[in-house]
Order: sequence, then structure tokens, then C-alpha cells
Amino acid sequence: MQETLEKLTLPEISPATDEEIIAYLRQSYKLPKMAALAERDALVLSVCEQFGITVTDEELQAAGDAFRLEHKLLGTSETLA
Repeated sequence: MQETLEKLTLPEISPATDEEIIAYLRQSYKLPKMAALAERDALVLSVCEQFGITVTDEELQAAGDAFRLEHKLLGTSETLA
């Protein structure tokens, strides 16, 4: 048994294609939810563009840090919980 386990190697797996991802979303019934999230994000980006709203990477990092501090998500275990 040990010899068999030592000889096994995992095949190299290529990244999922767009078609495979969409097929998975359809089969798992998550496509409507993902489509709604994509539409919401597109709407937010469009409104921000219309009003000339931009956010820098530093602003995003600061907001994330403030959120984690406010919610006491200081470590990986707290964040995952």
C-alpha cells in the first residue's frame, strides 16, 4: 500500500476556462446571484464615473484597516470566524 501511495502523483491542472466557470455557476444555481452582483458593481462604477468619484489604493487599504479594527478582525482566525 505504501509503495502505491509513493508512486501516485497529482496531474497538473490548468486554470478553469471562462466556459467551465459559467457552467459551474449554472449547475450550482449561483449564476443569478453572480449576475446581480455584477450588475450592482457596474451600476456603482457608472455612478462614480458620472460624479468623478475616484478611490486610491491607499484609501481602500485605510478603509479596510478601519473596518477590521472596528470589528476586531485583527487576525486570520477572527476574520474567518
